[in-house]
Amino acid sequence: MFIPPNYMIVKIAIFFLKVMSLSQHCMPAAPKPSVYYPILGLAILDFTAPSLIYTVVLWVAHVVLLFLMVRISAGLCVY
Repeated sequence: MFIPPNYMIVKIAIFFLKVMSLSQHCMPAAPKPSVYYPILGLAILDFTAPSLIYTVVLWVAHVVLLFLMVRISAGLCVY
């Protein structure tokens, strides 16, 4: 399947925004690995999405999971 170059640039930019949203909350410490790696895996899964609709759906899932981890569970950060 051919993916236009501009579409891949958007996917890469969204991926870096997702990584930043995971790591910025805990600076200078680190996020919990049990939270960080599954959500990061969801962000990587976005590269297999065939259209921009799936990218948006995965972005919404990322935001919801991140919100749930920060608000409901014991938090995102190790400390």
